[in-house]
Amino acid sequence: MVQAGCRIWAVEKDVRLGTLLLDKLRPFGPRARVTIADVRSVDLDGGLERGSVLLAILPFDWELSSALTEHIFASTHNVVRGLVVIPSRTLDQYRAAEGEGRGLRLEEVDGISRREFWPQAPAPLRVVSIERR
Repeated sequence: MVQAGCRIWAVEKDVRLGTLLLDKLRPFGPRARVTIADVRSVDLDGGLERGSVLLAILPFDWELSSALTEHIFASTHNVVRGLVVIPSRTLDQYRAAEGEGRGLRLEEVDGISRREFWPQAPAPLRVVSIERR
């Protein structure tokens, strides 16, 4: 995406992965930046333009991935949609609670084999499109 001229802001809690992201994105200069922090402590409105898209591989723990998704969409209106990799159970929980007014619509785009990740993901994963209702 950054090669196509898009701007990227990677927010990563894990220092080791954040350092790798810094190295990989450095060639793109100011179009790509990395913040090493928990996304729940970051001012998303202060760092994102209106119309931003969330692209993420969320934690493999379904409760944490659900909480982070809720936080991101609740803490900024600048993110208008997303494409994320989440555990299947996260998607199942959203489907079960659709009538509870969460304000998000999740739609499965594709599945991913657990073997695509190293170490292997502990649960089946899904690629999911997220939009505000």
